[in-house]
Amino acid sequence: MPVIEKWVSDGKLKLPNKKIAFISSDNPYSRSISDGMQADAKQRGWQVTDSEIVPFGEINDWHAFLSKVRQDSPAVIVNTDYLPGNAATFMSQFEENPTDALVFIQYGDRSRIPES
Repeated sequence: MPVIEKWVSDGKLKLPNKKIAFISSDNPYSRSISDGMQADAKQRGWQVTDSEIVPFGEINDWHAFLSKVRQDSPAVIVNTDYLPGNAATFMSQFEENPTDALVFIQYGDRSRIPES
């Protein structure tokens, strides 16, 4: 959260709100990152709009989670599942109907931050 808040304070990122959604795979590594980020976000005044846990392994369909997330339009979406194939599928399905959100994926992130 500190990096995101610095981007905002530096004028590099404009967020529509202080809402954040999380999804994690059910393994200790992913869950500990998600739990730590959620605790930090709450301490910094962010509203956690969703927190889902999916079974560890290959995930082919992220639509249900993304549909719920789109209802609240969080400014940040965090996915702590670290499998590269899952990241690719998640982003492909997000891009089918993208929201104006910063998307963070474990080991890789994609954002809509304009070049300075």
